[in-house]
Amino acid sequence: MKLSDIKNGNLSAEWAEKGYELPKFDVEAVKAKTHAEPTWVHFGAGNIFRAFPAAVLNDALNSGKYDRGVIVAESFDYEIIDKAYRPYDNLSLLVCLKSTGDIEKKVIASVTESLKADYSFGADWARLVEIFQAPSLQMISFTITEKGYGVAPADLERGLTPVLAMGKVTALLYERFKAGALPLTVQSMDNCSHNGDKVKAAVFAYASKWVEQGLVPAEAMIAGMAELTGWNLDLADEITSGPGGMTVSFADTCSIFTGPPDPQKEEFHVYDAGELAATILDSIQHTLQYNFVDPEKGEPSSLDIYYCDAAGESITIPGLDVTIPMDTPYSGLAMA
Repeated sequence: MKLSDIKNGNLSAEWAEKGYELPKFDVEAVKAKTHAEPTWVHFGAGNIFRAFPAAVLNDALNSGKYDRGVIVAESFDYEIIDKAYRPYDNLSLLVCLKSTGDIEKKVIASVTESLKADYSFGADWARLVEIFQAPSLQMISFTITEKGYGVAPADLERGLTPVLAMGKVTALLYERFKAGALPLTVQSMDNCSHNGDKVKAAVFAYASKWVEQGLVPAEAMIAGMAELTGWNLDLADEITSGPGGMTVSFADTCSIFTGPPDPQKEEFHVYDAGELAATILDSIQHTLQYNFVDPEKGEPSSLDIYYCDAAGESITIPGLDVTIPMDTPYSGLAMA
């Protein structure tokens, strides 16, 4: 008896007679839908993942309450993919010894793809980038042990091609950001204290270093905001930085001057030009401050943000008695 028999359709009474619980869902249909519209990627292809998260999803698929599987990515021990996943079409056997002495044997078929999370495996990495760019993706999760969240100074200096797990994850998150700053849940499932803080600290360490190195330009951040919100955030020039802070120059086509788009995205709906201008200016200020000042090393609000129009002059918002001085740090939009 081989797990590959399931793929070949040999779901005969022989399996049931020996006490194996087989998938109650169409494995190939779930695989096809997951490939087209992935929702969950898990990093860490070890036994904890197969015995717990993958098994829970398998139960959900058996119940008919869900219709997509999980894609597993391994960033360290690539032999797991070659020896434990792909030869068996990503199927695994979960065996539980109960207190009664009974043995429960369940085929786990919720894993639909297994990928090596490293640039050296070109096709696998390209597929991960494709998945992270997909609007359907909802969550990434981890069981990579506490050490897996570590950050090394040497790895931070490798730019956009780090070798440690969280560096690779951050690179993939950046791909998602460039695809439109799409939302995503980032969830650690490791049993360690403050696991969420460890993920956040590691991702921020890489991202802030890349910003510092000029690998993630401020203009790209604003372009991502525009893609996400549907607002026109055209700039007249590159964002400049200096001892006095950062200066953002808006083009005449920016929504600050032209007003709310029509139609608007429901989740970013505003009622008038004043609310839109305030939201844009506040959001850009916050984004730049928190991406260019590490909160652990300084106060983000200490970074002054200046705004001006395409001519380098103070901004006057059409239809409103409001002027934003170009030579004074922005401190909020005061409506008359």
